Amino acid sequence: MARWALQMIKTRYTQEHFRRLLGKKGELIYIALHQNMVDNGMLVMVKASGSDKIRAQNNAQNDAKLGFTDPLSYFEDMDYPDPEGRTARLITYKAALPLYLSAFVETGPTTTPELIAKLQSITNQQQQQAPNGAVPGNVPQPQGPQAPPPPPGAQAGPQQPSPQNTGAQPVAPPAEPPQASPRQM
Repeated sequence: MARWALQMIKTRYTQEHFRRLLGKKGELIYIALHQNMVDNGMLVMVKASGSDKIRAQNNAQNDAKLGFTDPLSYFEDMDYPDPEGRTARLITYKAALPLYLSAFVETGPTTTPELIAKLQSITNQQQQQAPNGAVPGNVPQPQGPQAPPPPPGAQAGPQQPSPQNTGAQPVAPPAEPPQASPRQM
């Protein structure tokens, strides 16, 4: 098939023909083809890279499970679109959830420069609002009073048997069947 296409270009493309290709980062690239671009005696070699791509993705997943890779390399190896933007969103999500929500969920910037500008503006706003260098979003939650544990030997009610306490008595089953039971019909 590739030899046939090369022969067609050499014999029929007297005017420029434009072809659309997919670039490395998913962008469209247009190239002009003309018969003068094909030299006599040119050979075509086609290689399939499906197994290599699958192997690279399996290696990336295994490396990620073991913690041997960073998010950007993982997204690039898995051939995800916009690995830089995905990495920025992941790091922001892991580091500061409120910042992530305000930067990505509410406004939804779409390009990496827009993401960087939005994150910088939000970070500057939070630093100006934080008193004495406190980090916003890391406020400890107050805890209410907790009930003290019961003294040893005191029982609050019937207990179920457990592997540690095999002498506890199980709760007795009900004496009568429930009202909607088929046994009463």
